[in-house]
Amino acid sequence: MAHTTGSKSYERLREDKGKGLSDKDFFELTHRKKNGDWVDTPSRQIMEQYEKEINDRQAEDASTDIDENEIFTEIVGQKRRGHIRGKLRRAQEIQAMRAQIEAEVEAKWEAKMKEITDKQRDMEIMMTNILKHLDGTTSSQPVDNEIQSSTI
Repeated sequence: MAHTTGSKSYERLREDKGKGLSDKDFFELTHRKKNGDWVDTPSRQIMEQYEKEINDRQAEDASTDIDENEIFTEIVGQKRRGHIRGKLRRAQEIQAMRAQIEAEVEAKWEAKMKEITDKQRDMEIMMTNILKHLDGTTSSQPVDNEIQSSTI
């Protein structure tokens, strides 16, 4: 797929001009000629598909925020040499790091939930024991007799 960046790498162009640009805007910057025409048919088709997908998702549920960069990645897709077409080469590394961080957060969350469940179970046992003890103290037998009979 052709682009308009010349010998400048995408990373360098992103540093120079692309800070704050969405993936779609960066793609347009690198795949449109100065007169506004697309550099090639695949670039135009990608953008048409992207715009159709955005419109379809907005029509489905206008109240939900749409992650346009995620949609762009879905449409453009993964490419060879560990980068996503039209994006930084480190994008796949970033996605891998994100997956790792999400897995770590998930593991921590599961550990906390187990801890909470265990504490809840312990508290229920304590409550049961307290209630048994209270029931025993309100019975007709004195508490001292219960203690003495349990030690005999």
